[in-house]
Amino acid sequence: MPLIANIPDNASFTDATVLPLGIQTAASCLFHDSTLALEMPPSQGGMGKTLLIWGASSSVGSCGVQLATIAGYEMFGVASQKNHALVKSLGAKQAFDYNDPNFLDDIVAALEGKSSVGAFDAISQETTLHTICEILHQSGGKKLITGIAPGIESLMKHDVTINNNFGSLGSRAIVD
Repeated sequence: MPLIANIPDNASFTDATVLPLGIQTAASCLFHDSTLALEMPPSQGGMGKTLLIWGASSSVGSCGVQLATIAGYEMFGVASQKNHALVKSLGAKQAFDYNDPNFLDDIVAALEGKSSVGAFDAISQETTLHTICEILHQSGGKKLITGIAPGIESLMKHDVTINNNFGSLGSRAIVD
């Protein structure tokens, strides 16, 4: 299946080549039934629900922030401090710096009283996944993480389920 996307006016063709992959990867992590199963835009079904995205300033994470925002979800993004303005400009309500020694407690406090739908880890390393497991375990919301690497399911901690988007990408049989 060909993937296409409009190239922003301020982007070169070379720089924009990653856009369809970022959009497809983020969409498969957010909206497919085998991942977070969020409601797709333009439904606005996410109104009143909060999503955490780790790697919110990465190519895939930034696509995820925009897609989930369009679907009506309140976005919390995790990125370095230097990228907070970018993450907020994409739609994140709050941005948290993973280098801040208090960021885990700050995210848990920010999620208090929210209807959390889980997390999307656009980085999907052991340290990021374990930290998100801890955040979701302490926060009391939905205990589900979707990431972008095969085998991450083995990194589950506490009562949090981790899955990846590889089942959502599917395959198409070629029939003569």
